[in-house]
Amino acid sequence: MLAVSMVDVRNVPATGVLIPFIVIIIMNVVYIFLSPDVAEGGRSLVFSLPFGAIFYISYVYMSKNPNLIENLFTFYALMSVVQSILTILFIISPDLEMKFLYSQMAGIFVNPNTLAHLALTGSGNVLDVYKAGGFFDNGNLAAVYNEISASTAICAMAMARNRGKKLRSTLLFILFLVHYVSIFATGSKSGAVMAVSMPFMWMIVRFFIRNQRRLDKLALASLALFLFCFVVYYFSSEILTNEIIDNGERNAARRIVIWDAALKLFLQNPISGLGYGGWYENFKDYGASFSYMQVYGDMPAHNMLIIIWAETGLIPALMILLLMKAVFTYSKKFAQIGRVELFMASVISSVFICIFLHSMIDNFIFYREARLQLPSALLIAWMASWQSRHIFLKAEKGN
Repeated sequence: MLAVSMVDVRNVPATGVLIPFIVIIIMNVVYIFLSPDVAEGGRSLVFSLPFGAIFYISYVYMSKNPNLIENLFTFYALMSVVQSILTILFIISPDLEMKFLYSQMAGIFVNPNTLAHLALTGSGNVLDVYKAGGFFDNGNLAAVYNEISASTAICAMAMARNRGKKLRSTLLFILFLVHYVSIFATGSKSGAVMAVSMPFMWMIVRFFIRNQRRLDKLALASLALFLFCFVVYYFSSEILTNEIIDNGERNAARRIVIWDAALKLFLQNPISGLGYGGWYENFKDYGASFSYMQVYGDMPAHNMLIIIWAETGLIPALMILLLMKAVFTYSKKFAQIGRVELFMASVISSVFICIFLHSMIDNFIFYREARLQLPSALLIAWMASWQSRHIFLKAEKGN
């Protein structure tokens, strides 16, 4: 206990995530009383808090019990395979997905309000025959979840193989393949790009971590890879059906208009943002000037940083960047432990790059999305807990 108390709080790894997250929560509370939609601010606060709690509890527990993480990751990879198998089945048989969505069982896994919207309007991401979500009502979000599941499975496989558990490692490799295939089964174009990128991203991240290069170079490398995959996807699009291509072009056109509006609104309110509900009020007026955008007047921003800025101002948007930076700092420290840890750090860093890039074009915030909170918080806490153990052990030796 004395050794722990003598460790400089600035060196405690958890603060890299907790301080930015606490600032985000404080700004959330402040903006509840400054926003046109108080209820939306309250919901945002309620949905955000579990991420911090899961991260801190996991961090403390894993610091004391580091060897239990293999079993935990194995259990998670095994349980989440149901989601991946459903995604594959639903893309093969869209009718089966419709039966599930309109069944009573769906209410257990999917937000009842979302199901009601699907039933009333008959429109939704997964109602497209080229999309599938499993337990998710959105194929893009399902792709993110399945990417995390695939990364968790291969990390658990690496740990099992390192400890000579051949049967478990084989099972986990099979689970990884199922999770990986299910990313493509979602029909998410961004998910497909990320899935193709993942193995290459592992190698690139591994190179930068091992050579201790600066994190900004790592970010540039991941961005270059993303752009490369996008170009390959674009020029190979003639092999896809015209309907999928047309749908992608429409989505791109909508996002361009949305982000153009976001830039103009940002220049008007760069620091304070728009408050909860402010985005929809301002964008509806902006979108009305475009004839084909009148139908999409209430479109969300489809960009995590824009959403956070619009709701609570510039400071929380910068805090989320600091939080993401902490993830890569943990990876860099974690990778120094050994060969297996280097591989796992590369995988986990890559999946967070994927999450971040997804969030730049899709409509979700990973720490606020209930089904992404647990796996993302666990992955970050795991790497932070190993760094914490090394700091405390070093302090004990010094005493």
